[in-house]
Parts: sequence; structure tokens; C-alpha cells
Amino acid sequence: MKRAVQLAVTCLLLIALAVPYAVAEPKAEDDLIRVLLTRFGSVSELSIGIYGAYSCEGIYFQRGVTLTIKTAASNDQVLLCYEGMTLPIQGPLILRRHRTEGENGLRMQGQLNLYTGDLTVTNANGALQLVLSIPIEEYLLGVLPWEMSSGFPLEALKAQAVAARTYALTRRNADRPYDVTDNTNDQVYAGTLELANVIRQAVSATAGLCVYYQGQPVTCYYTASNGGQTDTIEHVWGKSDLPTGYIRSKADPYDLENDESVVRQAQIPKRITEEELPALQALLKRQMSRSLALLGYSDDPKSIRIREILSIVPTDADNPQPDTLRFTLLIDALKLTTQEEEEVSFLTNEAIASPAPTTGTPVLSSLQNPIMVTVAIFPQLESALQLSINTRANELWKIRETDEVFIIEARRFGHGVGLSQRGAQRMAARYGWDYQRILHFYYDDIVIRKAPLRAVTPAPAFSAAFAITPGPVPTATPRPTLMPVTPDESKDERIVIVDGISEDSSLNLRAMPDTASDILMRLYYGQRLIVVDAAPAEGWLQVRTDVVTGFVMDKFVSPTE
Repeated sequence: MKRAVQLAVTCLLLIALAVPYAVAEPKAEDDLIRVLLTRFGSVSELSIGIYGAYSCEGIYFQRGVTLTIKTAASNDQVLLCYEGMTLPIQGPLILRRHRTEGENGLRMQGQLNLYTGDLTVTNANGALQLVLSIPIEEYLLGVLPWEMSSGFPLEALKAQAVAARTYALTRRNADRPYDVTDNTNDQVYAGTLELANVIRQAVSATAGLCVYYQGQPVTCYYTASNGGQTDTIEHVWGKSDLPTGYIRSKADPYDLENDESVVRQAQIPKRITEEELPALQALLKRQMSRSLALLGYSDDPKSIRIREILSIVPTDADNPQPDTLRFTLLIDALKLTTQEEEEVSFLTNEAIASPAPTTGTPVLSSLQNPIMVTVAIFPQLESALQLSINTRANELWKIRETDEVFIIEARRFGHGVGLSQRGAQRMAARYGWDYQRILHFYYDDIVIRKAPLRAVTPAPAFSAAFAITPGPVPTATPRPTLMPVTPDESKDERIVIVDGISEDSSLNLRAMPDTASDILMRLYYGQRLIVVDAAPAEGWLQVRTDVVTGFVMDKFVSPTE
């Protein structure tokens, strides 16, 4: 009997061990993201077009009406103005969205971009503060086109969608009136225009999916291009109280081999003349002047001539992100001479030579031994060689050598942390990686799964009979027609597309490659251009359409696939 009981207990224990511990699912939260809209600037008056069904303070607005919202003299009041009526509202003004068919959002200041969701407007010391509360999936439709071109492969766009969704959800903060801004302080959101199908597909195919590390969603930082080496949170922003182990510094060959990754280049001749690279030579001479003075040479930089540059190497060869470079140089410098004076020995009555230093005539002489000079990359060398890409001092510098010159390449556009958009583009386009593999490369030890979100739908529909000013449904101002472009079939012509601007702005086509030159016309987002001259001046392209030829800055266009 005792043996039977023992056996039964053992069986129960084995069954218990075979069943995994039940893990409580996190409590579902609303899927709303609150976005601080900054792109309209600090204004005290705002025009808002209703392109859907909205209400405010019990007033129901018909599709097609235009409202004006102003600040009041009192800092806690906002004025709602419509057709001669002015309604003072104490505290925040909320334009609440209701269910309806078709387009359902707001257009601000006459712009084409549609902002969907509820809009909260407050008076912040005489300026209107706008916060849009929008479901996360709708929000992403207004993020992806501005953060990654619709010309990127679908799998890269899916990876971007998951990263952007996770980033937004981890930024939610109940202690402030908004979660994220609409600019690069967080991620760019500018409402929606005519969306490419691939954008909608990337968002819908990954709906709800987020990146988790150690059981928690993590801030999925991403960057335009890391230059071939990912950076860490600690190195860029300092220590963090949050987990950071999911982002580690590693080589990224996919970003490096992508021809569309931003790179700037400088060539330094080994036998450099006095006229070449004057800013660099002045910097090197200043750095070596003190050492020369200790050796008895003039410390005046004007008296130094660099004959040859023997080597340029990072001071710390093991550091993939060097901060300093060491130059080994052969130079000529003015030697401060001494003059020997004769004096008579009273003991022997013989003349003897005694070294009595006087101010002699300086003589230009060649130092037989090389001299080494260490110079900081940021900001000294970066400025002298004009290799800046970022506002940050974080570009990656690589040095190549030929028989005649040293070639320095600067890469990295953005902070370099997390997913590289150019790396993801290459992984998907060249190697066929799916979005999960891309994310696992950039974020270590992660799990990709759906976040527990509770869908928040617009308020119930209201009858048009209760809405003010019923009338015909307006249409948005149509986008300008793009110019036709017909390539010459006898030539292998390069075609680029204007995609480095907002879809509601324009790019100047100039008569000459200079920002002071005359503007021939304005080019709009999506305009295709044929490159006539790829390098008429640094940072410029000469381009044409079937209508006109002119010059544009190359940073605002991208090659077409």
C-alpha cells in the first residue's frame, strides 16, 4: 500500500513538471498613441478642415466645413470659431472623431496631409499645442512613408513597421500630455497622403507585432545608415536604467556594401604641395609647433613646410569608431642657430671657442626623423576635410592607401543605434531576408510577438440631420501633375526620384549648382529625373525632364530601382 502511494505521488510530480508554468498575460492597453504635432510651428491661430465626422462640445460638424481655432487672452482658454460664431472653451478643446464612411480625418492649414484620430488643442502660454490621439496602426501609416521610402523591399518595410510600432508603444508616458513628437526627436509622422500599396501591406502584415527582450517591449531605435558598424545606447546617450543588452555594437557588412548608404570622401596626397588642403595643413602645423619648439625650431606655423605624409592611422587600431588619427610626417622647419664667440684664456693666452648663444639667423632645414602628430577627428579633422555627414560627431572613418594618396571615407547617417534602414534594404533586396531575420540581426536575444492591445474605435456615428451646415463633400486640392520623363533609349541613363522632401513641400530646380542661383521651377515629391551630369559641383546633380533641365541638390533624390 505504501509503495502504491509513493508511486502515485511520483506520477503526479512528473505530470506537474511536464506542464509549463502558466505565465499571466500582460493586461491589454488601449492601442492609442498621443502625438505632439510640431510641424505647424508655434502658432496662435490654426485653420482645420473637417474631412469626416467630428464633434466638439456637443456640436456636430458636417464633412467639408473649415474651423478656426485661436488662443484666448486667458492661458486656459481656446476659441473655436466658425462662420461668425466664437465659442470660448475652458481647458482643452477636443475634436472627437465619429464613425463614418470614407475619408475620416482633419487637414491643417490647407495642407493635403490627412490626420486621423481625435485632436486635443490647449493654450500653452499663448501658443496652440496640438496632440493627436490615434490608433497605433493608423499612426504607422503616417510614419512609414516618411521614415523609409516606399521603393524599399516589402520585407525591409515590414521590419521598419515592427520597429516603429515597438518604439512608439515604449514611449507612452501617462505623466505627460503626449507620448511621441512628430519629428526626429522620436520618429517622423506627417499624416497620410496617397499611400503606396506596399506601405499598407507592410503595416497590415505585421499588425500588432512588437519586439520583446526579457519579457518586455523595448525601444527599437533605428537609423538611416550605420556606416558598417552598429553603435550602442550607452555610447550615444550614456547609461540607461532600462535594459540595453538587446543592442550591441557589431559589424554590419550589409549597410557597408549598400551603394545607397551615405559616404563622403577626401583624398590626401602623400607628397603634398603648400597649396593643397590648406585647412588640413594649418591644423597639422599648429599641432606640431610645440614639439618643434622643444627641438630648437621655430614654432611659427608659417615657417613649417610638410614635405611628405608617410602614414595616417587610427591612434587606437582596435577601435572600430576611432576618435583620433596619427599622421607621420617629413617636414622642413626653421632651425634657430647659435653663434660661437672667441675668448682669451688668461692662463695660456690662447684663444678658445666658447658656445655663447646669441640670436642667429634661422636656417630652413629638413628634419631627418619623421615627426608624429595626433589630431582629433571631431571636430578638427572633420571640419578641415569637410567630411561631416551628421549633426552628431559620430561618423565612422576608414583609411585606404594608394601609391599616391590616402583616401579617407566617412560613413554613418544618423546615430547608428539599432536597425539600419540601408542595411535592411540590402538584406531584403540582395539576400532575400525576411523581416524577422532582419530584426534578429539588429536586436539581440529578442522575441517578436503581438502586443496585448485593445482596439479603440471612433465614437458612434451621428446622423447628418444633427450636423451643422450640410453640404457637398469637398475634395482636397489635387497634387500638382508631375512632368513626363522619357529616357534616351540609345543611352544607359540614370534615373532618380525626388523623395527627400515632405510630400506636401517642393524642391527647387535651379539654373546653376548654387543655392543662390535662380529657381527655374519647383519639383514635387515623386518627380522622376534623368541625370545629365552626376557631379557638376559637390553635392549637386544636373538633371532633366522632358520639359526642363537644371540643377538639384543630390541629398533630396534617390536612385530608382
